[in-house]
Amino acid sequence: MKVAEAGYESAELFSKLGDAFYYNADYTEAEMWYQKLVEKYPADVTPDQYFRYAQTLRAIKEYDKSLEMIKRYKELMSTEGTDYYNGTTAEVRTGYVNGTYEIQRLNVNTVGYSDLHLHFTVSN
Repeated sequence: MKVAEAGYESAELFSKLGDAFYYNADYTEAEMWYQKLVEKYPADVTPDQYFRYAQTLRAIKEYDKSLEMIKRYKELMSTEGTDYYNGTTAEVRTGYVNGTYEIQRLNVNTVGYSDLHLHFTVSN
């Protein structure tokens, strides 16, 4: 962050700062860096970055902007022939998967802790 505060700017820097704050659930800071990335380096923004930015915006209740970023994400993900195309992943991430879900408790952790394992079948 000190590098950015000193005036250095790049898509990589804004992306890494946005991701760092996103993965640490500091959505206010993440939003600031993702916004700079999208505004200053739109050609360098990946679908995953649009997706995380949309989730960030949703977390801070900026729903209209979130929908706009999901739209950009879906546009990139639905373009066959791109490096990012994967229809199933796009559907799962945006919540548009129809199917059956089954949650099972896993017996792999130590006593007192538990994980859940989610199975789903996509119906066409």
